[in-house]
Amino acid sequence: MNRTPHLPAPIFVPTAGRMLLLVLLLCVCGSVSAESQAVQHLPNLTIRNFAQDKVGYIWIATDNGLCRYNGQTYYYYQSEPDDPGSLPANRVHDIRTDAEGTLWIATASGICIYNPLYDNFERLLTERGLHHIVCNGRQVVCSGPAGMVLFDAASRKALLRKDSEYHRPLVLEADGQGFLWGGSADGRSIFKYDRELEVCDSAILARPARFRCGCRDRQGRIWFGTEQGIVALDPATGRPATDARLLRCLAHAAGFNVTVLTPADDGTVYIGTQGDNLHAIDLSNHTFDRNIVNRFYKLNYTSDFSCGFCDREGNVWIGTADRGYYVRFTYKKNFTQMPRLGKQTLGKFINAITVGDNGTLWIGSHYKGLLGYNNREYAARWHTTENSPLMQQLQSNGITALHYDSSDRLWVNIDDRIAVCTTEQVAIRSHTLLPERLLVNRFCEDARQRVWAATRSGLALWEGTRLQKIRFRDCDVQDVALLDDTTILAAVSGEGIRAVDIRTLDARPCIETSDSLIASALRRPTCLYCGKDGSLWIGTRSGGLLRYHPQQGFRSYTLRDGFASNEIAAVTQDPQGNTWVATSYGLALITASTERVITYFQTDRLQTQQFYPHCSLNTMSMIYFGGNTGLAQFAPGRVIPKITKSPVPLVLTEIRINSVVQHPAEGETLTRTLNDTERIVLNHKQRNIDIGYEAVTFLSPENVRYAYRLYGGDIDEEWNYVENRRSANYAHLPAGHYTFELKAQNPDGFWNEEPRRLEIVIKPSPLLTWYAFLLYIAAAGGAAWFANRLYLRRRLQKMELQLARTELEREKELTNMKINFFTNISHELRTPLSLIYGPVNMLPGITDEKRSRELVNLINYNIQQLLKLIDQTLSLSRIENDTLPLSVCRQDIIPYVGRLTDGFACLAREKQIDLRTTSDPEGRMVVAVDVDKFSKVLSNLVSNALKYTPEGGHVNVALTLTETLPEKLAGAAPASRYLVVSVTDDGIGMSQEDVGRIFERYKRLTQSERSTIGTGIGLHYVKQLLLVHKGSIAAEVRPEGGMRFTFAIPVDETLYDLAGEPAVAAEFIDGMTVTDAREILPGSDLPGNSGGGNSGPRPKVVLVEDNPQLQRYCQSIFAPRFDVFTADNGADGLDLINAEMPDVVITDVLMSKMDGYELCRRIKNDVQLSHIPVVILTAKVTDQDKIAGYQEGADVYMTKPFNPELLQTVVGNLLTSRSKLRDMILSESGKSDAGTEAETVKLSAADRAFVDKLRGLIDSNISDSTLNINALSGEMCMSRASFFRKIKSLTGVTPNNFILIYRLNRAAEMIRSREYRLNEVSDLLGFSSQSHFSRCFKQHFGITPKDYAARGGGLIPPEGQIEILIHIFKTAVPGV
Repeated sequence: MNRTPHLPAPIFVPTAGRMLLLVLLLCVCGSVSAESQAVQHLPNLTIRNFAQDKVGYIWIATDNGLCRYNGQTYYYYQSEPDDPGSLPANRVHDIRTDAEGTLWIATASGICIYNPLYDNFERLLTERGLHHIVCNGRQVVCSGPAGMVLFDAASRKALLRKDSEYHRPLVLEADGQGFLWGGSADGRSIFKYDRELEVCDSAILARPARFRCGCRDRQGRIWFGTEQGIVALDPATGRPATDARLLRCLAHAAGFNVTVLTPADDGTVYIGTQGDNLHAIDLSNHTFDRNIVNRFYKLNYTSDFSCGFCDREGNVWIGTADRGYYVRFTYKKNFTQMPRLGKQTLGKFINAITVGDNGTLWIGSHYKGLLGYNNREYAARWHTTENSPLMQQLQSNGITALHYDSSDRLWVNIDDRIAVCTTEQVAIRSHTLLPERLLVNRFCEDARQRVWAATRSGLALWEGTRLQKIRFRDCDVQDVALLDDTTILAAVSGEGIRAVDIRTLDARPCIETSDSLIASALRRPTCLYCGKDGSLWIGTRSGGLLRYHPQQGFRSYTLRDGFASNEIAAVTQDPQGNTWVATSYGLALITASTERVITYFQTDRLQTQQFYPHCSLNTMSMIYFGGNTGLAQFAPGRVIPKITKSPVPLVLTEIRINSVVQHPAEGETLTRTLNDTERIVLNHKQRNIDIGYEAVTFLSPENVRYAYRLYGGDIDEEWNYVENRRSANYAHLPAGHYTFELKAQNPDGFWNEEPRRLEIVIKPSPLLTWYAFLLYIAAAGGAAWFANRLYLRRRLQKMELQLARTELEREKELTNMKINFFTNISHELRTPLSLIYGPVNMLPGITDEKRSRELVNLINYNIQQLLKLIDQTLSLSRIENDTLPLSVCRQDIIPYVGRLTDGFACLAREKQIDLRTTSDPEGRMVVAVDVDKFSKVLSNLVSNALKYTPEGGHVNVALTLTETLPEKLAGAAPASRYLVVSVTDDGIGMSQEDVGRIFERYKRLTQSERSTIGTGIGLHYVKQLLLVHKGSIAAEVRPEGGMRFTFAIPVDETLYDLAGEPAVAAEFIDGMTVTDAREILPGSDLPGNSGGGNSGPRPKVVLVEDNPQLQRYCQSIFAPRFDVFTADNGADGLDLINAEMPDVVITDVLMSKMDGYELCRRIKNDVQLSHIPVVILTAKVTDQDKIAGYQEGADVYMTKPFNPELLQTVVGNLLTSRSKLRDMILSESGKSDAGTEAETVKLSAADRAFVDKLRGLIDSNISDSTLNINALSGEMCMSRASFFRKIKSLTGVTPNNFILIYRLNRAAEMIRSREYRLNEVSDLLGFSSQSHFSRCFKQHFGITPKDYAARGGGLIPPEGQIEILIHIFKTAVPGV
């Protein structure tokens, strides 16, 4: 040891100002809660340290906050900048608990402690650079790059601070004698510090290394983990430890980057490394256990271990820097004894098991066959229909029962057949198939080496392999068990337990009882087991487990005793007499000493928890149970010692008085935390109590069960067993003294012997006296008056609140409708904008005056459409602002109606709709009406009727003058005469729910109901116009289908100020669309109509668009270079595409019958059409719309308005890509490595599958000279015509030419390989003769096969071959 001089350090003395600030901060922190969040998963996976407080909670420090864990829930604390009671920073470097149980936390922004009284944090030092905490008796030392600070643990005041090069240790540990030992920052020295933080001694390391961690073992030695291993120091001598056995252990860790040193209660020190697995040193026998990461469930050996901790139960917690933490529980049961066997059976339905004399396990699966497994030889083999002659003979893998008899024969029941097999290790050498057909539940062997079988058809007996007898014929015998050398027991369904004499085969009832419940359960037995003490255990179908002893009688075990299910599958006992019971839900243990029932599930690392009847095996050292998802296999001797009677720590978490949570505060019900409170006093009003509680346990907390009672006052005479509910509720408790008692059952079934208690005192009311009643009478009148006033005021407030809430909901709904309106109207604007934007871009390049005039007319018309749409919106606004004037004059209304319907006639003819108008009376109908508003109303209704009526439908307009109104139009103003107009259609109609809301502002039907888009203001606009005209409107759904809209206008002249002439001409909203479209772009003038006169085939375009103007405009764009075919909906478009097989498809999205997305999906999923490029041209512009389009398979997604030149360029590029694709397919055809190189043009998945399948068919039949289109089309499951069109579209050549090119390419490849002669190549590739092959080869490659072979196949470069293929392609496809 080298002495170093004492280093002066200033003592931290706070000034008066700092003291005042600290006091204020503590006061604020004392009243502010940190507001933890309850989460189910650890919010950050970088673990810095663990600590356990005095209650038992585990605290976990992470890089993003602090967590408190109770075994089931994490309570997450974070730093809040505006909350002085929160953590100083989210990055928590270290946490420790001192001798008083106070939790100290070192964060990136200072030191704080946890205050459980207010569930917040008190900040002690707001300074960075203190990363480690060491508790040294009554002192706490914080250290780090900023030096060392000494705190008094009781007062939590900073006593002094040291900041020198000797006071910046990377690791600091206390030796228990009041001294501290720290590893220096340079890794060369270990300093010893006294209680004043003075360096009083030091040690120089022989091999300097950076310090990473430290600990103190049970012998008091200080361990330091470094980047080069471990250094153990003896504090008594100040020198490295000299124990030779310890040094040998430490030598194994040399070279490891040791990041964790954790001493456990059993004398083991766990050693965590940085990526080099987890190790341990057992100090009791001084052994080094290498690579023990598998002791921790799911822990990975490559983890970067960062910290470790051993809690009060002896559980070891290991934290990592990248994967959270893992725990090794002291009392964890291990139900997977042989991992190799577990891997073989995991996930398989195991329903039979037996063992041979050589220790080989034979395990049967319901679906997977028979497994032979020998653990000593590490041999395993599955026998299935793929590799076993026995299984192949029976064509089944379904094993139902197994038995290995004393003659070393394996009895196997497969379905309803029985085989007797001879085995060797895990193999089946031979087998004999018995003639009997029986479905066996279990086999058994008696003392005379005869085999018995409990079957679905009775109890069968064999001598050797010859069937001797079947008892209880046609009865379902569930199980059979050997009682003694002369008697065998059979569990017979419906009859109970029967005893059979082995010698005479006579049967008699074995057990009888007068108890009706037990007798009923005995009639449905499932399994039998004869215990070592003479007891008979009987499993039943639904009555639980029965134990019968001749002297003691019956004892039953059911759900009330702790079973999770009353359906018993199998029973056995271990050498200690403990009974293991497999049920349909869980594995139960009945302990021999206490007869307690403990149930285990898959959460206890069982492979299965639903066990199969009769599937059990007891080898004395191991027990096996089979189930639907695997095999439970364990050694009872290793499970039973893990059963603990340790009581579960109980914590009272909160108390609610009259549903109000009580928080600790001076002068309140609680002055300390509830868990630290032994007695609470309540007044007479605090009679409703809810107490929350929980158990602090970390192993299977879900299996903890609770019971409580309120002792005193005859409230609870017995314990309330509430399973895992964690609250107790009492209401209207009378005054008195009570004691709340709480106990819990640990996961192993043991209850706390001493309950947790809380004394509760409820004081009586001081007002229950005679003079108090006089005061009550005097105050009754005033109280009644006050109550009435209060009631009225609250009622008024409630009405005002309800009114405000209604108004808020109305505003919210109106906002949503406005959003929908603007979304819809933006779509309406995009189509006219497309028909303006496109022609404007085209005009500069148009020299034809007629064509220019057509485009200008198209622009003008769509400008008028936009103005009409805007005018309609503005008119609606004027109506709502009551500024729209009413201009009524006497007019004959019939001519206006006629002109209006004539405007819709062209659209009606286009859709083949019968549009009719009737009037009553006929002839003239002179009325006082505002013609402009009347026309707008009628135009809207007729337009909607035509829009939503399918082709071939009917629309009727009826006008009537009447003096009375139907009840549905009673909203019109009173008048002497009314004009009643009805518009009737047989369209798609709507639901009754929508009828009541159809006139609401911005209301539209859902897209599934109507496939067209609109603004959502049309019918609202109609209703508002009628209200201005003092009229009303009603809508109804016709029973035979369609809608009827009826409106009434009072035409009494006394109601209006008549004007001389109509103010404005009638406006037709949608009526002139088709007519004007035809006038602007006449169809007869379009050069691209199908059947044009151009010589030679031209590329075909199918245009699917429901807007006639846009359809004709797009048709005019492509007409000069393409044959254009049009359709106005997706269904017709799909038929047109199947008929024409176009080169490109351009489609809109929103259309009737079938939208564009569905059309695109059907094209791309149809093998005959999948090669056709699809361009979506739509006004849907959001990213979600584009994603939907591309997901359906669209090649290009363009939005309106669009540039016509851009659209032409896109289509041209698609055609160019298809041409390149054809060249690529032709160039690859016949090559053995086709498709292995990167493709410049990608095939779709459907086309790639088609081409791959076609190549495979040609390859398999390439030597067949008769191979042609007929054979290939049949193999491809296509018609000859469809196959021809598909090949022609993909390659540009006919199928027969494609086969020829394929063979020639393969011939060139075979010649280059020099492995075949020319005549062999000709024969192998299916050419009829050598001369035919030479002629085709020369025509294709420009050289004879002989010359090609002589020149090594390199005469024609690849680009030359491509040119030849292109020449052939152009010859086959004229005009391209």
